[in-house]
Amino acid sequence: MKKYCLYFVLILLLIPALVFAGEGHEECALCHGAHTAIGPGLLTTRPDTTTINPATSGPLGRIDSICMACHAQEPNGLGYRPVSMESTHPCGIKPVKIKLPSEAKGFKGEEELLTCMGCHDPHPSNPNYMYLRGPKVSAGNTQAFCVWCHPEQAGLN
Repeated sequence: MKKYCLYFVLILLLIPALVFAGEGHEECALCHGAHTAIGPGLLTTRPDTTTINPATSGPLGRIDSICMACHAQEPNGLGYRPVSMESTHPCGIKPVKIKLPSEAKGFKGEEELLTCMGCHDPHPSNPNYMYLRGPKVSAGNTQAFCVWCHPEQAGLN
């Protein structure tokens, strides 16, 4: 009987581990699929081409539309940890008062623009809070990250 109780307890402990194993961006197949790709870069979702960027009053740029395919509220995106373009850091614009750190530069065709992936690296090799690039930060302590691009506003220059 003890043996069956032990198995039961182990199964109870295993279930949450299996449920939460795919959380976040840990698995490549969450975003990329060789046999299920429908977007560029073997993406398993189509870019969000319907959300309007409030910073530019136009459509989202290439990188931002890929991110918002999952992070926009439905029906434009999948609603996964939804981000409101109205209340997030402006994207798709060229910064005027700051110099972007090299790690925050956009990608091909968007090198000088602020993009989602300029601040966030969605790949699992990035263990930083909220997948942020740059200085290591934690929940409730993102000041070091903001100062990375905004040292003058923080009174450091």
